[in-house]
Amino acid sequence: CHLSALTVRPWVRRRAAAEDLRGDLVAAFHANTGKLRSVFFGGVRGWGSRAQRRLARVREECDTYVQTLNDRFTNPSGRDAG
Repeated sequence: CHLSALTVRPWVRRRAAAEDLRGDLVAAFHANTGKLRSVFFGGVRGWGSRAQRRLARVREECDTYVQTLNDRFTNPSGRDAG
């Protein structure tokens, strides 16, 4: 598994640079494929309940913001504002 990760790592580095992603994708890949990580672990390092709750909160805030914009700039009755 470690040898496979070493061969894939350059591809991950090129892909991360091409996509201009936030965060260090190569470090995350290394953390999840390191010698101390078992293939039987079943989870992704750094993707625990706290990260999932934080992402859910961000999604809710985005939904609220989009709804606010819709309420402010749409005309549901279809009548002309002028």
